[in-house]
Amino acid sequence: MHREINIDFNEIIEIVYTSIRRASIFMGLGINAANNPNHTDYSLTHDTSLCFVSDDVSPEEVSEFKENFKHWLIGNNLRSVT
Repeated sequence: MHREINIDFNEIIEIVYTSIRRASIFMGLGINAANNPNHTDYSLTHDTSLCFVSDDVSPEEVSEFKENFKHWLIGNNLRSVT
């Protein structure tokens, strides 16, 4: 018995492109925020009652947070498109 299977490659490609566009947008938003020297707010306390990191950290520590964030962001977004 033979069954016909139809594969819509255009539909598959659109799913892939949607994932790539989403990752690109998220990386753009995150990396631009991380690269902006004026964007230093990392606190969650204004949106939630969560506080795991002191509000009193040095500018060097904030820069380190932002650099680590960029690496995390890129890795997670590239993983999401695979």
